[in-house]
Amino acid sequence: MSDKGSTVKVCIIGGGLGIRCLLPKFREIPGVEVVGFLTSDYNKAVKLSENYGIAYPCHNLKEICNLKPDLVCVASPNKEHYWQASAIIAKNINVLCEKPLCLDLLDTDRLLKDAELADSFLYIDLELRFNPYFQKIKELINTIGDVYYVDMFFQSSLYLEDKVKGTWNCTEEAGGGIRTAILPHFLDLLFFWLNKQCCSLRGKLYSPHNKIGASEFCNVSMYLEDNISVNLTATAILEGDKELNIIVIGELGKIEFDLKNMLRIDGKHVSVELPDYYSEGESIFRSSFACYARKLVNAIRERRPVENHTTAVQIHEIHRLLEDIKFSSKCGREIIYKQQTNKLINEEEQ
Repeated sequence: MSDKGSTVKVCIIGGGLGIRCLLPKFREIPGVEVVGFLTSDYNKAVKLSENYGIAYPCHNLKEICNLKPDLVCVASPNKEHYWQASAIIAKNINVLCEKPLCLDLLDTDRLLKDAELADSFLYIDLELRFNPYFQKIKELINTIGDVYYVDMFFQSSLYLEDKVKGTWNCTEEAGGGIRTAILPHFLDLLFFWLNKQCCSLRGKLYSPHNKIGASEFCNVSMYLEDNISVNLTATAILEGDKELNIIVIGELGKIEFDLKNMLRIDGKHVSVELPDYYSEGESIFRSSFACYARKLVNAIRERRPVENHTTAVQIHEIHRLLEDIKFSSKCGREIIYKQQTNKLINEEEQ
């Protein structure tokens, strides 16, 4: 593994998000070198490696691991995450895995257990909690008294695009649709900001254009401990500009965020200090990953975990809720959990 100040070697698996977002954001960081690339089609891996100046297109995971990278980014189809990440962890190499960690809760827990026993770190790419705006919201929540309502809404037209229709993203068995694309981010922000247990939920998945069942629209009503009502909505089938709207209401005030007006409290603009590498002209997910990637690189150089990262306990809860949202929608009924008054315990505090 890299020493402080040395070059950090990164490998990427996946020719979609891995090339569009992870590759350029890692390359913006001084002292980071993307050395290897793997995708399911070796000829494609060679072509993309030539186009983007990656030294080693690889045939398989063995070749990736033989490069002895400091970090491997698993950005392959969701159904591949478990076996790829577990094989890399077994070599004591750090892994950054796209969300969801796995499509099955059992595999998620097995992978978390594998990581616990390994001499390396497993990270999930829930980058929004590292965004300066959302970190500021965490601070502001402390000023509005007891929170009693949270609303998060996301829209895009992604699943209407011909190049996306029929890809693994839009299949239930390989991707999971909008439920696994956006809901993990929303659930992670809830844990980051509030860290409350879910007492009940009701999920609704809808696929008007998708005959094979992966969700194109998702709505979740949740009731958290301490009397907090939550509404989460995500859709990838609306024409128009991409939107991300958030409202947090407490007994003493209201916090609002959207991509046009950014952050406000009680209607007044809140100034947020942004690092020079943060670009407001690109997707908030990409800008957030720019922040997250630097946290990862610094942690690797210092041989320590990333501070304030999503914990294994929270990752388990996120994936359990994702499965229950699907179950609730299929059965058409609310899921009631045993109510607990204690907060989710951070692993660092155990």
